[in-house]
Amino acid sequence: DDVISSLASGEIDGEPIDADEMFAMCLIIYLAGNTTTSSLVSNGLYLLAQHPDQQARLAVTPEAVPNATEELLRYESPVQWTSRVATRDVELHGRVVPAGSRVMMLLAAAHRDPRVFEDPDTFDVFRRPRRHLGFGDGVHRCVGAPLARLEGRVALEVIFERVPHFRLAGEVERLHISTERGLASLPLAV
Repeated sequence: DDVISSLASGEIDGEPIDADEMFAMCLIIYLAGNTTTSSLVSNGLYLLAQHPDQQARLAVTPEAVPNATEELLRYESPVQWTSRVATRDVELHGRVVPAGSRVMMLLAAAHRDPRVFEDPDTFDVFRRPRRHLGFGDGVHRCVGAPLARLEGRVALEVIFERVPHFRLAGEVERLHISTERGLASLPLAV
């Protein structure tokens, strides 16, 4: 009677879900339900501690937190890459991706594309980000995106209400998960 059991007994077009697809779905459920928001908040605090000018601007402009949340998702996206299977032949930049091919999409690289984002390597909490891929896109867009945005925004608002200025207070430890950019440890001082 749980989600994973339902997936295990599920079918797509009358066929059982294969092991690779099952693994991908379970990974997405884990990431969406747990780590994405915590990585969004920890990455955000880390970035703001590294950019005290941006932190100071945000501390005196709390109405900018929703926009800052989008910039955090773009600049230091919790989900770094995802994969899909091409359902039909697709031509991309003069090359054909045959149906059935596994395709890896590097979301973090897309967020640094200068054709899409002006000065993409600059972190700016007042940037008006264009449509980023922090939660995917299309039919595979993360169903938890609105909740993750809300949780991230509220966490940042509450933190800035209580602690408008903070700094790094030790060595940061990154998570070692290939799909995710997050922190295992973030020592801060106020």
